[in-house]
Amino acid sequence: MIRHLFKMVWNRKRKNALIIVEILCSFVALFGVALTVLHFMDNARRPLGFEWRDTWCIAMNYDAPGPGEQANIWDTIDRIMLTAKAFPEVKAVAASDATPYTDNMFSMISGSAGDLVTDSYQDIFQVKLSQGRWFSREDDACSWLPVVINEQLAREFSPDGSPLGKRISPPEDKIDLRVVGVMPDFRRRGEYAAPENFAFFRLSPLKDRQFTPRYLLLRTQAGTGAGFEENLAARLQDVARNISFDIRSMESVSDEFLKTILLRLL
Repeated sequence: MIRHLFKMVWNRKRKNALIIVEILCSFVALFGVALTVLHFMDNARRPLGFEWRDTWCIAMNYDAPGPGEQANIWDTIDRIMLTAKAFPEVKAVAASDATPYTDNMFSMISGSAGDLVTDSYQDIFQVKLSQGRWFSREDDACSWLPVVINEQLAREFSPDGSPLGKRISPPEDKIDLRVVGVMPDFRRRGEYAAPENFAFFRLSPLKDRQFTPRYLLLRTQAGTGAGFEENLAARLQDVARNISFDIRSMESVSDEFLKTILLRLL
């Protein structure tokens, strides 16, 4: 009986080989999907590194300033920030070159993602520090550019000790970057993203007027609704008629971005 079965298998070896290949391919595909799901689940349980609830993102759309025009843009942005801060619902206002839940980034460190932010950015997303300090006005007197990095980058940069006070940019680099603070993590691409090297660079209107931010970030009182968005948009447009504003809650930004991640998995 067994000999007969082996004989049947051998006589149909071409068809059976195709079935085996199909089973193998199905197993590889299923194994890959299972690994991806486990990877996402493992990332989802990790701390995000920031708090996005009750925050708003305002994209400021304006033409790139020409030589010598950055100061004018900064003057307008200063007025925009003061206008937004005057709303009773607003607790803090900051500006940045990118936002969480996007693939945009600004970095001066090789192999690291990052963002260029104003001093009040920490108040917006409640960024915690494990060492050192956040940016402040005392950095205006520094001849170097302060940087806050995450622990993963700190371990790579300074495996034998604390990175605080050390220059993180190469000696031949014209920009002198020095670490003033270390944060546990900052997963800019959301709950399903793996940890990565990340750094914040200080954006100061007094010293870095060659850089102009593209986003305004707000932290508001809990329960702030859509009526606030309409009033804010009208007020900002009155202050800066040459700039268009796209106002969105970070909740909607995160939902949209995470849906694209899940669609890739599906």
